[in-house]
Amino acid sequence: MQNWLHGTPLWFYILKESEHRGDGDRLGAVGGQIVAEVLIGLLRADPASYLSLEPIWEPSLPSAGPAFGLADLLTLRP
Repeated sequence: MQNWLHGTPLWFYILKESEHRGDGDRLGAVGGQIVAEVLIGLLRADPASYLSLEPIWEPSLPSAGPAFGLADLLTLRP
């Protein structure tokens, strides 16, 4: 095991969390939160992104339940 003088680096913690919680196949809570926040931050910072141009947009496609979610996009067939 590596001995870091100033504590465990965040990237190592995220990889170990992934290994422990998802057998290394998916991110854990901390890694997933960081990735999501970075992606949203990039979209907000880009003046040409749809999120910047239409900040109050909401999807109008039919949903499987009371709210529209990611599963609705995944099951959408053109």
